[in-house]
Amino acid sequence: MKYLTLIFILPVVLGEFHVFAPYQEVKAAAQSTALLPCFFTVAESKNGLRFVIIIWKHKGIELIQYMDRIVKENSRTTLLESELQKGNASLVIRNVVFEDEGDYECEVTEAPNSETRRIYLHVTVAPKISLKPPLVVVDQQNSLECRAEGFYPGVVSIEWLRDSQPLSSQSPVQIQNNPDGSFTASNSYTFIPTVSEIGGVFSCLVQHLSLNEGKEENRLHICKPTLTISPRILKKGETKVYCKLDGCLFSKVTMRWLKNGYTFHFLTCEGKRECIISIDVILSIPRKEWEEVSCEADLDGNNKPLIQHATVTLAGVPEKMALGVVLIVVIITVLVVLLPIIIGVVFVPYVCKKFQNLCCFYEEKCCVKKQTWRIKRKRKHSSLTDGANMMNEFGETTEIPTRLQYQTEEGNSHHVRFIETPA
Repeated sequence: MKYLTLIFILPVVLGEFHVFAPYQEVKAAAQSTALLPCFFTVAESKNGLRFVIIIWKHKGIELIQYMDRIVKENSRTTLLESELQKGNASLVIRNVVFEDEGDYECEVTEAPNSETRRIYLHVTVAPKISLKPPLVVVDQQNSLECRAEGFYPGVVSIEWLRDSQPLSSQSPVQIQNNPDGSFTASNSYTFIPTVSEIGGVFSCLVQHLSLNEGKEENRLHICKPTLTISPRILKKGETKVYCKLDGCLFSKVTMRWLKNGYTFHFLTCEGKRECIISIDVILSIPRKEWEEVSCEADLDGNNKPLIQHATVTLAGVPEKMALGVVLIVVIITVLVVLLPIIIGVVFVPYVCKKFQNLCCFYEEKCCVKKQTWRIKRKRKHSSLTDGANMMNEFGETTEIPTRLQYQTEEGNSHHVRFIETPA
């Protein structure tokens, strides 16, 4: 500022006409107010600004004019009128938009002298930078994306670093235009970190005109999340069981307890290195000596949830015994469900085919091969007409629906071979 002041004062002392701009380029953020500096000195200071004309142009089009002590301005551009007497002809642009970018001309005239200075206005919008997922998990494939949204102008660089060193085989940056005139860019990288890399720093470096020092680095930490359930053996009077997630800095995680596949308690943690959720498990001997529970954790940006299963038992009841009871219950349940199907599909048709002296019914179908009947009369040959009745060895009366022929033998019980004949 002192340097500019000296330059400004020198022409005044010498009484020379001069126009100068301290900067050839000015940077302004969109929707902000931009100041384009332009200063001048007059040869005849005693005349003041009576013969001074100031004109600002943008891309050859006149924006504002000062002449005869009157300022002609538009809605978004103005001069600092109180500073004109001091030789300050700077232009103020309010609510800067992308279209304001470009060359500006500051023309000052004190007849017969006239000079013009050019200033280039850079309109900028800083990118919104995001990393997905927010953490890098060891021993699994991580598909990372570094994304810069809504920036202007459209020149940008996105680079992946490991411990501040650029990674090899990086993909080219993908840039797209947004409807509002801004730009969005992204760069992806896929790799599987090992346990030896835990604690290492993985980062995305974005370089753009609008950023402080022209760049911004966003870091990810390589880690291994751990999910544990404890205690699994409850002492007398204890009911609390805890599920703990740790090992990383979690931007957001949702934990939940499950029984028989149904969620009955959940908890959400944000910006923490450790998240703990608890439940009450009430056990008693001999009524309920064990219980199966599961704990799940959904990590923000991680497609696969972490899952832990546990059998909680009372002290003195071995966990293996509890698992054996669970296995027996499962086997019995399966048998109860499948046994009727096995009997109906396999056993019944087999018996019907194997034993001719059995009358069996299945799904309203009767398989009759041979039957024993007790009759009241002894005959060598006889016949039964439609509607006749016979009594079997169980004392039950059966109606014969069709004409049948039969043959009897002597004795209290008689074997009858039925042969169906047309009526």
